[in-house]
Amino acid sequence: MDPVFTRMAVERFTPPGCPRAYDLAPLTFRERQAFNADMARDGGMYPSRAQLLDAMRRVVRELAPSNAEPVIDIIDAAEADPDGNDRAVQEQISELEFRIAEQPAYANLVAARVHYAGMLPFIAARHALRGWEGPSLPPFVRIRGLVPDAVLELLPHAELRAIGERAAELMRVGPSAEGNSAPPSP
Repeated sequence: MDPVFTRMAVERFTPPGCPRAYDLAPLTFRERQAFNADMARDGGMYPSRAQLLDAMRRVVRELAPSNAEPVIDIIDAAEADPDGNDRAVQEQISELEFRIAEQPAYANLVAARVHYAGMLPFIAARHALRGWEGPSLPPFVRIRGLVPDAVLELLPHAELRAIGERAAELMRVGPSAEGNSAPPSP
């Protein structure tokens, strides 16, 4: 009898152009909580758009350029357009980002976003992988419900990223499943 790791169906995933296959399981509620804790611990926090815009304002005020007020107005306009539909404002914000990229108040938040985004596939793969097969792969190992980092680091980087991105997709509730549970009784 094979051990049961999850009650949910395991998906066989093959990254595009790859001769190897990876078994991924959607995470249970407890596994998702462990994933979230690992993301907070190892991936840090993902700064929001509002935090980035606030940092931009701080930087502009600290640098005090002669055009500070019109620049603050651009940041305010970007804040009023949360979906980024106003192309002119988005182009101006992109230009501002380029100009303040090295300012610590802004650069540290961007670095936190990059770190988080880079760690997400690695940590998702650590939690969701249930097995693999194919040429040039090390033996599959899971210890206390996780694939050890040292084993994951033996995988090709592009494959690990694709595996982790697919694992993260499996954690999200699809639009067809949203709202399928009854509301709690009062």
